[in-house]
Amino acid sequence: MYIQINSNPVAAEATILSLHQSPQPYKACRYILENSQVANARFQAAAAIRKSAIREWSFLATDDKGGLISFCLGYVMQHANSSEGYVLSKVSSVAAQLA
Repeated sequence: MYIQINSNPVAAEATILSLHQSPQPYKACRYILENSQVANARFQAAAAIRKSAIREWSFLATDDKGGLISFCLGYVMQHANSSEGYVLSKVSSVAAQLA
């Protein structure tokens, strides 16, 4: 999946929200979580991981399932001192729901 960096907030939001419907958007979502300076973008990326993983769980490889859970837990641990608790809460809830 190709993600275009967009300075238009409306277009950027539409791109991020489209990840919820995209098949296996995990790499793009991880990129957003690791690199975006916008907390809501990170929140939506975590939500897209959750929605996609639940939808695709039955045919994801075991390693992919474990990788998603490990990524989420690692993200929470790396950002434990973040002031954006709602993002961390979302990412940790994704890990809990997938585990």
